[in-house]
Amino acid sequence: MSFREHREAAVIPYQWVDGALDALSARHTLWCATNGSSPLQRRKLELAGLAGRFARTFVSGEIGAEKDSELFARTVREALVASGESAASVVGDSQRSDGALAEALGVTFTLVTPGSVWSLA
Repeated sequence: MSFREHREAAVIPYQWVDGALDALSARHTLWCATNGSSPLQRRKLELAGLAGRFARTFVSGEIGAEKDSELFARTVREALVASGESAASVVGDSQRSDGALAEALGVTFTLVTPGSVWSLA
């Protein structure tokens, strides 16, 4: 198996992701923020079956800054204003980058980790 095939085979979302996104999308417009190169991150979303779940996707490789930077947060804020949407929360697997983005946007942050069980109850 090639490195690329191995990397792509490893893209598996947590079991609860579809249900959580269904529940959240019933009440909110979902946006995605991710660190990495554009082709790689967009391919990972596609492989995980998540590419069509988000109204907008912000990729650090396209913005030229990581999620924990002011430039990334400003880009998201400006897009929120332009769309008439407002940020409700950031859910992510990195306290550093996702937590910093939530703080910059002035919203709550929920940390998910391997083995997490997501519940909206």
